[in-house]
Amino acid sequence: MALLMCSCSSVRHTSSAYGVDTKIVNFTVADVEIGKEKIQKTYRWNYNPFRPVSIAIIKSNITAQMLQENNADVLVEPQYIIEKRGWLRGGSVTVIGFPAKYKNFHPMTETEAAVARGILHEKKQKKEKHRFLFF
Repeated sequence: MALLMCSCSSVRHTSSAYGVDTKIVNFTVADVEIGKEKIQKTYRWNYNPFRPVSIAIIKSNITAQMLQENNADVLVEPQYIIEKRGWLRGGSVTVIGFPAKYKNFHPMTETEAAVARGILHEKKQKKEKHRFLFF
């Protein structure tokens, strides 16, 4: 009889946790010093069935090499000339652009924030002007 009075029971508690959506934003602004002369670099390849060539990777690698050789951070107004010499013959990729370096990093000021808001507002207005209504 004592066993019937002391039986085991399971207790289940449930609760919900909600994530708090927080964002900490600290905008940093920098000046860009753009080189006066365009630079260019060309990569040529021959067809090799065992080493397929990806144009996107070649463009990225050439750009990275150009930045490293010119001690630059970004390539401004990049232009890509892609030439394929035909099936099974290879080709070339030429990258042209202005090397630029970021300088004078600083927290965004109120004036710079106002300019950025104005630019975003202009872009939004232009986008709304180009909407078409179809009936």
